[in-house]
Amino acid sequence: MRSMSGIVTSLMIAALPASAADTDPGPVVEAFFSALRTGDSTAVDSLISDEALSMVETMLDALKQTAESDPDGVAARLASAGYAAGVDELDDWDSREYLKRTVALPVMAARYLPYEMTVGEPSYDGDRAVVPLVFATSGGFTLESEAILDLHDGAWMVTGFLGLNSFP
Repeated sequence: MRSMSGIVTSLMIAALPASAADTDPGPVVEAFFSALRTGDSTAVDSLISDEALSMVETMLDALKQTAESDPDGVAARLASAGYAAGVDELDDWDSREYLKRTVALPVMAARYLPYEMTVGEPSYDGDRAVVPLVFATSGGFTLESEAILDLHDGAWMVTGFLGLNSFP
């Protein structure tokens, strides 16, 4: 028969969060890729880490700065990429808005549609996982890459992924 302290200790251990190596980041990578392929900006937003969002913020800041010196050029760039916004609206955007609007663009989905993705075995360094990926087209072209994920509050969040730092 277990003592009360033994039961309490067992419950406390069961309540501890799993280590990074105890959870598989692969399904998160697959969900992220699927969301990119379909333009599901809400799903991408829910799976992106704060670190990755700061990279989006850097791209947005650069876009805003360029808009100050070349508003016509930035307006043309926004229009050609398919954004339904003008230069005057950029100041109202934060990084999440920019991320969501960009992921929803047909040109973004077109980047990922030709590929199927194979997820390899992750390697771990603390709360970070590096997941090897192979992107392949039906024509036989392959591209090796990797996804970087960080464990935040027990959930894997995407920090690095092919094309995440190159918005139109």
